[in-house]
Amino acid sequence: MTALGLAGSGALLFAFTNPNTHKPLFFTTLYYDINGFQQRGAINPGTQTLILCEVKDLNNWTTDYQSNATGAYLNAITFLQEPGDISDGIADGTYSRQEAINELWNQYVRGTPPQYDLPTNLNFFYPPVFGATLIIVERRVN
Repeated sequence: MTALGLAGSGALLFAFTNPNTHKPLFFTTLYYDINGFQQRGAINPGTQTLILCEVKDLNNWTTDYQSNATGAYLNAITFLQEPGDISDGIADGTYSRQEAINELWNQYVRGTPPQYDLPTNLNFFYPPVFGATLIIVERRVN
């Protein structure tokens, strides 16, 4: 019985210290904070209405629910969050909060000249990185 107990303890310890152990994954929704003073133009393809330093600033995003009225303004993104919010690249299919925001911006300005567009409400995009998972975009009224 003691040998089994020690073996079980060793297996349990291995499960929590092995870097290949799967960690629980969960979807996270970040809302572009409507209480801030960021640029709030409606997304209009071909016309820049969002500002890089504002969109990519993690302080301008919140987990507090913002709006459910569909419109043309950026409301939220939903993505598969990296356990521990670690920025380790997106090829593993998970994102830190900052990585997801960065990919949203990359999607917004994609193309030459920049498209300045995002998917319509509750639609998604895949970043052009093998292994990356989808990011869902929500839009709201102003």
